[in-house]
Amino acid sequence: MQLSRQKIRRIALILLVIATLAIRYVSHGGEFYALHVYPAVSYVLSLISSICPWSLDEAIVIGWALAIIIYPFVAHRKGQKARQICGMEIEFCGWIFVWFYMGWGCNYYRDNIFTRAQVQPVEVDSVQLVDFLHKYTDNLNRSYVKTDETDKGKIEEEIKELYKDVPSHLGLALPHSFQKPKELIFNSLYSSVGVSGYMGPFACESHINEQILPYEYPFVYAHELSHLLGVSNEGEANYWAYRICTKAKNKGIRYAGYYCILPNVARTARTFLSDEEYSEWIKSIDARILEDRKEHEQFWAEHLSPWISDIQDYLFNLLLKSNRIYSGTKNYDTVVEMIISLEEQG
Repeated sequence: MQLSRQKIRRIALILLVIATLAIRYVSHGGEFYALHVYPAVSYVLSLISSICPWSLDEAIVIGWALAIIIYPFVAHRKGQKARQICGMEIEFCGWIFVWFYMGWGCNYYRDNIFTRAQVQPVEVDSVQLVDFLHKYTDNLNRSYVKTDETDKGKIEEEIKELYKDVPSHLGLALPHSFQKPKELIFNSLYSSVGVSGYMGPFACESHINEQILPYEYPFVYAHELSHLLGVSNEGEANYWAYRICTKAKNKGIRYAGYYCILPNVARTARTFLSDEEYSEWIKSIDARILEDRKEHEQFWAEHLSPWISDIQDYLFNLLLKSNRIYSGTKNYDTVVEMIISLEEQG
């Protein structure tokens, strides 16, 4: 008996859902995907999406949302029964699920950076943190450079070249020349929720908020590029942005590497230092860098919409926790633990 196209499509969907779940729950399944499946998938999707200068990912999401909303009304007018309409809606959501995870999302299930680097993570204590703070603050102060404008093309080129030097055992895909940050359709919306950039999982595109300050751009670009190269963990993406930027020849890129983890370092320091110690540490930071922080904070205060930002934070926190990033958005601050662990033992 010949199967209908609908049955073939649904069987294929079920098999792909099973494959996605296997990658999640089978030991090292995520790492197999990241090393052997994702590089090819991301190459093809990125190559296709490179034809469009604007975000193909945003267009896909908007199209899907409209289709899910409009389809039931159209189908009802054509006489379809509620059961058929519901079935198609479920199938449609199933394909979105599969595309998200097979296109990029299965990177959430890969081995952590410590396992890949064969390094035992250090349990940070106050002594180690104070030692780190001295070295970090010295490097931060020495790296300061006034940055008013950015040559984005040169920055992107140097950062890509540095990513190509990352040892293969650390499991990052290689960047390609056609992989460039996309223009956002709703750029002001991202500013209103405090998003400086994001990874587009459906078309394998990196996106950077065009309104961010010049001295943020190199770090944000390096962070989002790491996601495109197969990193899902936000703390690890911060680590790679720090590691890559601080190795750059370009002074502005190096400054961005040290400067942009300052909030993460400060939050970590706050948990270990007394009020007096913390105050003394802040005083040791170059006044010009603290001025950049004030400008940074003022920028986001002017653009941020608190209630929209709270909703976005809640949803993103939920997404991370549902995909084995159990610390949620607090995961960004694990960059300090990674720097200490990987620089001391790596």
